[in-house]
Amino acid sequence: MGGFGSAIAVQQGTYLALPNGSVTGTMVVHPDRCFNGDAVDYQAHQFQIDILFNPYYLTMAFQ
Repeated sequence: MGGFGSAIAVQQGTYLALPNGSVTGTMVVHPDRCFNGDAVDYQAHQFQIDILFNPYYLTMAFQ
């Protein structure tokens, strides 16, 4: 998953397959440091993103 950060993982205990075939969970994302400079006071941080994937079983017609 490029562009979300430098480290991505599914938070333990949040992954759940639903009866309708969907999957839900929480992803923990650690972003990149941004600019590498002496003037930057970098503070480590992380984001938690709730996700829901819905399956698509039909075909797609490309023209």
